[in-house]
Amino acid sequence: MKALTQKQLVTDLDYFYAKLIEMHPNPFKYVTKGEMLSHIEEIKTTSGNLGLEEFGIRLMKLLARLHDGHTEIGASDDVLGTLNYPFKFKYITDAYYVISASKEYKKHLGSKLLGINDKSMREIENLLGVIIPIENEISLKYYLPTKLVEPKILNYFGITDGNSSEFVFQKDGKKSAVEVTALDYNTNLLDIGSTVKELDTTLDEKETYWIEDMPELDAIYLQYNECEEREDYAVSQVVRDIKASDRKILIIDLRNNKGGDSDTLNPLLNYVKRSGNEIKTFVLVGADTYSSAVYNLIQLSNLKNVVSVGDIPHGNPTHYGQVRSFKLPNSNIKIFTSTRTFTFKGYKLGESFKPNHMVSPMPKELLIGKDTQFRYLEENLL
Repeated sequence: MKALTQKQLVTDLDYFYAKLIEMHPNPFKYVTKGEMLSHIEEIKTTSGNLGLEEFGIRLMKLLARLHDGHTEIGASDDVLGTLNYPFKFKYITDAYYVISASKEYKKHLGSKLLGINDKSMREIENLLGVIIPIENEISLKYYLPTKLVEPKILNYFGITDGNSSEFVFQKDGKKSAVEVTALDYNTNLLDIGSTVKELDTTLDEKETYWIEDMPELDAIYLQYNECEEREDYAVSQVVRDIKASDRKILIIDLRNNKGGDSDTLNPLLNYVKRSGNEIKTFVLVGADTYSSAVYNLIQLSNLKNVVSVGDIPHGNPTHYGQVRSFKLPNSNIKIFTSTRTFTFKGYKLGESFKPNHMVSPMPKELLIGKDTQFRYLEENLL
């Protein structure tokens, strides 16, 4: 295990502090300068050499106090190693569910995670919450799943000991405790979607963005998954196709969109603005909606005849962003940091967007490929 000498540790921490306060737009919004310096001094005075694993996790704890999901340490094998538990979890409405698993654990797809070893999920949330940047009320449950597969993190907080642990699942009312060994993080995982016989079209992430005519609803549907222009299908052409459809309802789905260039959607925004009296626009939003996609969401929501449906996004309208990075000289740990505050009138920093119609997915439906939120829209608003 790589370790830093006392001198290297002090050099890295001094550089970390200097660059963070130079680059971040408001590093002392949620933590005072004195508190930050106190935490840094506490790390500096660690007796003996400090391993990169512990150093990295202690930096995570410090950065989490900024309440900024964009400001974090970069992926590092020296900190977290190359092993992961072979699952992907997601919080859906009421619990953490297995949405991907290695072939060996395929039968646990769709299972609810009740705990790890002797720790319940509530206890795990309390333990790991200190390394998660809390931007709004869903941040903890949104970010926690990525930590649940990291043996180094689970070991550090005393949830596990080593690279083998007991995961407690529940499926179809039956509880099971499964001994799981961590595998190389490049291990292929099977997605729950691969087990679904018939996936609702609106849950199929086919492209960066795509449209589909829905004549039975007199609607045209746009799934906008990334704020980036397709080379083969410009957004301006999307607008022309929407106009040519002559539908009275436009459905824009931002649920999978985690950001990019917010200006990409400008042609569509201009169209919706001009057509407010002729068309009704519905925007689907979910927990994954983030960064530039939230920016576009607010732009749309401020226009006439636009209604939003879905979950609170894990990103806020007024937020930190425009990420840059720097590398610590001795540990070579890369630090990503926001360099700008994006402000939306009517929203304070830390205040989330609330859809007009709050509708969460129903796990039993989502896990078999059924779109609860779109069904709500279809049955109640169209």
